[in-house]
Amino acid sequence: MHGCVIKNQKGELHLSTNTALIFDRYACQVQ
Repeated sequence: MHGCVIKNQKGELHLSTNTALIFDRYACQVQ
């Protein structure tokens, strides 16, 4: 867990976990 917090398409904050980890890492880098 890298502990990065991002907003999903609905604008809700969420922590990356399990399968969402890769997507969240990418989104965090872009953001």
